[in-house]
Amino acid sequence: AEFGPRGAEEILGAVLTHHKPNDAADSCVTMILKDADRLAGLGPDTLIRTGQFFPGKPVFVPGYVGIVSPGTYKDPGSALDDIMYMLEWALGERWWERPREQLREYAQEHMWFRLPRAREMAWERAQFLLTYIDAVRADLASSGLEPWPL
Repeated sequence: AEFGPRGAEEILGAVLTHHKPNDAADSCVTMILKDADRLAGLGPDTLIRTGQFFPGKPVFVPGYVGIVSPGTYKDPGSALDDIMYMLEWALGERWWERPREQLREYAQEHMWFRLPRAREMAWERAQFLLTYIDAVRADLASSGLEPWPL
């Protein structure tokens, strides 16, 4: 397909700015690219990619499974924290402080995704990652390590 100079310029602009926070001035192309990039980050392979990007980090920090240990999105305390931060895209900022039964309503208001199908897909992908986090907690609990004896 031919995009023409204006279309090519819009695509280039989207590629160069899709890493930035959402902006009301984002073009449709930019919104699509931002949503697609974030959806890719929420796929099941994120469990492996996180380990690749943070090979020096522990898998989790005892006492912080299901909540975030000290750190930031760019420098998480563990691989599990990286996943927790990525889930903010689908579930909203500091989603782990919300009761699970209120999470869907909170997510609908606070998720970063803007296009309807991307919002549905983000919620679905988040459920897989939440199940994984719950499984880690359950595994630790069966060994007497969750909650962590501080």
